[in-house]
Amino acid sequence: MAKPAKAENVWEPVKVQQGDTLEKIAKRYGSTSELWKKANFLEDYYLTISQTLNIVFPYRVVEGDQLDYLAKKYNTTKFAIKNLNHLESDHLKAGMVISIPVNSNRLLKEIESQRSTQTTAKKKSPKSADFTHKQRKKESTKLHRSKKKQSASTNPSTGKKTFTMRATAYNVEGNEQWGRLTASGTTVRHGVVAVDPNVIPLGTKLYVSGYQSSLLPKGGFVAIAEDTGGAIKGNRIDIFIDAPTKSLRNFGIQQVTVTVLE
Repeated sequence: MAKPAKAENVWEPVKVQQGDTLEKIAKRYGSTSELWKKANFLEDYYLTISQTLNIVFPYRVVEGDQLDYLAKKYNTTKFAIKNLNHLESDHLKAGMVISIPVNSNRLLKEIESQRSTQTTAKKKSPKSADFTHKQRKKESTKLHRSKKKQSASTNPSTGKKTFTMRATAYNVEGNEQWGRLTASGTTVRHGVVAVDPNVIPLGTKLYVSGYQSSLLPKGGFVAIAEDTGGAIKGNRIDIFIDAPTKSLRNFGIQQVTVTVLE
């Protein structure tokens, strides 16, 4: 395990060079590719030349260290450190080793700036933005109809399409770079689910049932497909539940029934 690094030695982001992989870069700092992927908000492990990455390094806690102090020293947040290390409290023990996501505030500011620019562009040309959204939805609908899914069926009594899907649950924790915004630009809330737009177009109203969870309405609930996720591909659905991560772990992966309402 590497020795604790000084702030000035890890402050500047790493620029990806020819032949670099996330695993190689992470290993140089005594870390892992999974931690770097999570700390840099990457959807996968692929890198491009000249891409910049914030450093993640192992830090050995010394007597008197506090999360607030470490967050300020390395321009990150207490939440980011806790989330990366799965810490349930602010208490640190001398000798324990934690991973520090350096300069994550830089990433958050860049994302906020991009989000602000996108919002301004939408306000300037609402008709164009609305057309693009409708066009994408139309294209997704065409693609969806052109694919035959073995797990999809049509209820003869109602004529509604039903899917058998693998379901997981998510919350805002660990996704602080997006805040409470969905992929559709709406606010994440009860009833929102993440889907693969190639299977279920964004904006589709659904009815989800067949799950076992005290965190959701008994029997089933009406949902709307407004979000997406890097791991949500094919017959997968991710249900937003506004509860602590510790509670969501009990949900696990379940098989549910998803019925398209409109």
